Amino acid sequence: STSNKPDLPDTSRTSNKPQYPGLDLSDTSTSNKPQYPGLDLSDTSTSNKPQYPGLDLSDTSTSNKPQYPGLDLSDTSTSNKPQYPGLDLSDTSTSNKPQYPGLDLSDTSTSNKPQYPGLDLSHTNPPTMCSNSP
Repeated sequence: STSNKPDLPDTSRTSNKPQYPGLDLSDTSTSNKPQYPGLDLSDTSTSNKPQYPGLDLSDTSTSNKPQYPGLDLSDTSTSNKPQYPGLDLSDTSTSNKPQYPGLDLSDTSTSNKPQYPGLDLSHTNPPTMCSNSP
């Protein structure tokens, strides 16, 4: 299961990350982007490129939150966002993250958290499958 990499739409390749101009995700080679040394597009993980925070090659929908680099709302784990310690998207309560005041994950709107501009929780998770709350 190594060739399960979908052919991303052209708009999902470069236009969604203006903070990395000239970065063409359609080309997995590194020689065509000397301005991004060490960036190996053939590896979709982010742990191997801490020098490029926010560049999550496994998620093409990060354009709405460039001011929160590395925050992948489609991944509820916290290991992929060490730059946001304590932000546990799998826990919708706010008491476990006092360092992010006002961030109510149970509310998918953004208007209630202007202090976190660009944080769009409306597409964080698929419909609740494991209902651990009534």
